[in-house]
Amino acid sequence: MCSFCFIKFNVNDVKIFNRIKNLFSYIADIKNDCIQIEDLEYYILEKVDEFYNKEELDYFWWPTEAENKMFWENYKLLDEENRQEYIKSVSWDFETVFSEVGLGDYTIEGCEMIGEQTAKLYFNPIGYPYGGNEVLQEALKAFGVTIVGVLG
Repeated sequence: MCSFCFIKFNVNDVKIFNRIKNLFSYIADIKNDCIQIEDLEYYILEKVDEFYNKEELDYFWWPTEAENKMFWENYKLLDEENRQEYIKSVSWDFETVFSEVGLGDYTIEGCEMIGEQTAKLYFNPIGYPYGGNEVLQEALKAFGVTIVGVLG
């Protein structure tokens, strides 16, 4: 594997790693030809049971329309310094994570085990700014992995 940017993480179950690898291979198949793709979250939802189990999906925030509306109305009422804390009061929601992965200005280059319980997800930023890798980390964290390093 080339030395692209990466997210290094610990995973203690090969079955979980294989689902992670399958998820990001699927994303690469959809995204890499056109780099930015709208509505990636819907492609993932169509096959979500192949990637995540119920407990892993519970990692994400799944607001109702009313909860989402109320959250953002409250957000708008806050001053700048309190907005970040308020945002962190809930988990990332599934739709936002995968929508942002779809729109990120990078390709997904693969996922491999590099040690007994350590793996890397490789990505290749295309432009600057490329949108960051926080959403990739959130997609990984839902699997119960621990992020141990990031380059990029």
